[in-house]
Amino acid sequence: MAVVEGVPVADMINRSFYKVFENGDKKWLVTYADVALNGTKRIIHDYSPEINKNLTIHCFQPSPGYCACVLIPTD
Repeated sequence: MAVVEGVPVADMINRSFYKVFENGDKKWLVTYADVALNGTKRIIHDYSPEINKNLTIHCFQPSPGYCACVLIPTD
């Protein structure tokens, strides 16, 4: 995420997604919540207008109540 979004890892540690990315699209929030609350694994394929890239986003639960994502640009 640091490479794709251009935000240093130190600026993301222990901060919520929407604290780091205040203009982040809320369309993926339901997926993130499902992963955080239920421990599911999800893969999202979508376009992010904020960074003008098509993405594959792998979401997983690193610990109960949390969602972690790995972003892979696909264009």
